[in-house]
Amino acid sequence: MIDFDNNSLQGRVPKSLANCVKLKFLNHGDSQITDVFPSWLGTLPEVEVLILKSNNFHGEIEEPQTAFEFPKHRIIDLSHNRFTAIILSDNNFVGEIPTSIANLKGLRTLNLSNNNLRGYIPSTLSNLTVIESLDLSRNKLTGQIPQQVADLTSLSFFNVSHNHLS
Repeated sequence: MIDFDNNSLQGRVPKSLANCVKLKFLNHGDSQITDVFPSWLGTLPEVEVLILKSNNFHGEIEEPQTAFEFPKHRIIDLSHNRFTAIILSDNNFVGEIPTSIANLKGLRTLNLSNNNLRGYIPSTLSNLTVIESLDLSRNKLTGQIPQQVADLTSLSFFNVSHNHLS
């Protein structure tokens, strides 16, 4: 377990953490980290909790050419940063779409397709006022598409196919 929560740490997430192959919990939240998403964190085999909230992470999050499967992750908190893409498809994520995604106000692309997400599409996604692409296809989502999605005037791609929506 490594907990750096609520410090004044600056710079980047140290790549040397990649050597911590038995690490289960990493909290690097509420600091002053300025970096792109450290995708190599997704290759740590035992991490269950990854908290990077409230920093200055920026840019896109997408799968690199190397393995990026979050094999045991249970909690990933990336809220209150400056991400613009998040592509987390094909990761076997389970559970509901977290409402905290709505805190990523600068998000332009969100792809959570081909996971095992269940439950409703949160109406709080309407807070993503600059989102251009939203792909929630190939999950197990239920219920109705929230009316608030119609208010997303920047949305040009919206895919919810292969779910259990009514």
